[in-house]
Amino acid sequence: MGKIYYLILLVFFGFISCKSTYTRIGDKNANYIPYFLKVYEADSLYLAGNYERSYQILDSLFKNYEPINLSLYFEYEKYIKRSAQFNKVKNEDVKKIVKFYDYRIEDIKKDSLLNLAFNKTKFSEKKINRLHASFTKKVDTVYRNLINQMNFRDQKIRLYGEIDWSEVRKVDLENDSLLKVQLEEKGFPNIKKVGSWKRIKSEMDGKNVDLEVIINHLSSYDSFDYYKVKIDSFVKMGLCAPKVFGRFVDKKSLKDNKESYYYLIPFDLNIKKIKGEGLIKEINTRRKKVGLPSIEYDLYWYNCVFIIKNKV
Repeated sequence: MGKIYYLILLVFFGFISCKSTYTRIGDKNANYIPYFLKVYEADSLYLAGNYERSYQILDSLFKNYEPINLSLYFEYEKYIKRSAQFNKVKNEDVKKIVKFYDYRIEDIKKDSLLNLAFNKTKFSEKKINRLHASFTKKVDTVYRNLINQMNFRDQKIRLYGEIDWSEVRKVDLENDSLLKVQLEEKGFPNIKKVGSWKRIKSEMDGKNVDLEVIINHLSSYDSFDYYKVKIDSFVKMGLCAPKVFGRFVDKKSLKDNKESYYYLIPFDLNIKKIKGEGLIKEINTRRKKVGLPSIEYDLYWYNCVFIIKNKV
């Protein structure tokens, strides 16, 4: 009896220990920097057509980290697609991508591999719709609409007619004040919190919920240090993409008549001007520390995307 009890305790504490090493998005002590770097590694293999090795890297990664499904890379979507190809589909993955990442039945059905994964689960369309309904129910529509309004004001004064820079400053500072309150009270507006660019409830629903442009414009003001620290912490917690942070810092560097710090702004032209292995190595070291891809991978990704786009 004593031996059985002892074995049960070992299994229990082993289970707890394994769970404690699993990193979730938004954890205060999370460090998603290694996650981002692994995503780029898997994506480079994916672009090269080595789907099996790419899948293996992501499979190992998702055992330790809650997936983010980064915009541009969509690592969780690619993982599920390849799981269908390799006949390794897990029901839980299909559930999660619908329930937490705003994938709808129409998104699934128009993609042959996602649809294959869906069919392998034997879920009904009603089941998928119910799962997605639970996603929309949790979206903070007040926060979502506020960000949409901030983006509208930000663009309206810059895109229509002659720019009045005093009015630009006024709107930027209003957005600055509003955003600080929201970030402190509600945190960073990732997809789980405010949804994606897709409509939530109706055609009247605002869908511009990306903060990158607003944050870049706020780099010109006294709040730069506040946002630099805040966004960096959100990146580490997996709530914000590293490129949002990188472009924010680059915007400030260029405004101060300096070179780009991470060489994300402007993108391809600036990178191609970099001369010398020493400088490239230094920039890559800076990038790696904050979860950004290497210059070489950025150029490779850029060229692959445009080659694919031009073939379509």
